Amino acid sequence: MSALSPEEIARIRRAATDLMLAEGIEGVTIDALCRAADIAKGSFYRYFDDKAALVTAIIEPLTTAARTALVDCERAIVAARDFDAL
Repeated sequence: MSALSPEEIARIRRAATDLMLAEGIEGVTIDALCRAADIAKGSFYRYFDDKAALVTAIIEPLTTAARTALVDCERAIVAARDFDAL
């Protein structure tokens, strides 16, 4: 069984994001997602266990970036010597 290419994975993520923004996460079926991404259902399940895993894959980069930004802000606040340094 071959792995999906990075382009195929990106296409699935883009299609899922577009559909979920338009219809809500619960309103999107795997079948609709596969049609939008122009992939077979089996291809979807080769990379994602289910829709929840796809949502996690879409959101994870955002949550990681937010966590990093908050840690950086906390460090800057702690290091600031006075109000003007903030």
